[in-house]
Amino acid sequence: MTEVFVHEWPLILFTLLGQLAVGSFIVLGLVNVLATPRHSAKVVDRVADPALYAIGPAMVVGLIISMLHLGNPLNAINAFRHLDTSWLSREVFFGALFAGLGFVFAVLQWRRWGSRKLRQLLAVVTALVGVLLVISMAFVYMRPTLPYLNRWTTLVGFGITTILLGCLAMGVALTGSPKVGTGLQERLFPSFAPLKDHEELGVEKLLTNTLRWIGVTTMALLPLQLLVMMFAILPPTAPDAQMHEFSMVGLVTRGILLILGAGVLGLFLFIGGREQASTGILLGLVSSAFIITIVAEFLGRIMFYAALVPTGVG
Repeated sequence: MTEVFVHEWPLILFTLLGQLAVGSFIVLGLVNVLATPRHSAKVVDRVADPALYAIGPAMVVGLIISMLHLGNPLNAINAFRHLDTSWLSREVFFGALFAGLGFVFAVLQWRRWGSRKLRQLLAVVTALVGVLLVISMAFVYMRPTLPYLNRWTTLVGFGITTILLGCLAMGVALTGSPKVGTGLQERLFPSFAPLKDHEELGVEKLLTNTLRWIGVTTMALLPLQLLVMMFAILPPTAPDAQMHEFSMVGLVTRGILLILGAGVLGLFLFIGGREQASTGILLGLVSSAFIITIVAEFLGRIMFYAALVPTGVG
């Protein structure tokens, strides 16, 4: 697996960071949609805005890293010439489009330019482009010449990783937001105005409920991801496929790390960990779980690229 990492690390980091950014944007969008009927726009923005600007760099870094795999970064321009036939071209296109739309949305939201409905429409379009990006990532590898990857586990696994990492990234951003002083937040976000007492309570309630639902979602996704992992190591049905030996040690290690990271944190947030722990302790726990889960998915992605075994060989 070391050799795989040496050769494929730009793609490993691009797919992980890209899925993290898309998942974070989707989770953040759901928070906005579900919270708006129950809370004022002022309360929702106070919770969501710091998290929005915490995830943006992930996609930018991912796109830059992906270009390292092209040898000459200018080759990325050539990828746009085959959108009608190539999933790789679509991946590059939707990746750049997602980053661009996300940047525009972040600027509009930061400066409060345009109506709220216009910004919400742009957020929906950006999220849909993100979904198309993840789908394109999967179909790049879902082709008959790659029998171990040409199955439903690739698409579903990428989708679960997207939402799982998005949930945990939002958990880190939301628990870290109270650690940033109110004065600093108001300097970073000019649109922020001092909150009244009832609005402060609304922010606290929204944070608590959001983290609890992040815990529920994380616990629901964990067994699905473990199930996908088991199906992914089954031999392919292609009769001329070269057999590939998966690292059982790597598989078990990834499973344990997912349980320790996503599973334990999900349970903690679900049972009301925010009320039982100080902000500092909670931030440390959420951050540790996020890092453990990132390591688990990083290991899984190395194993994924190790399965790039073509048909008709050997």
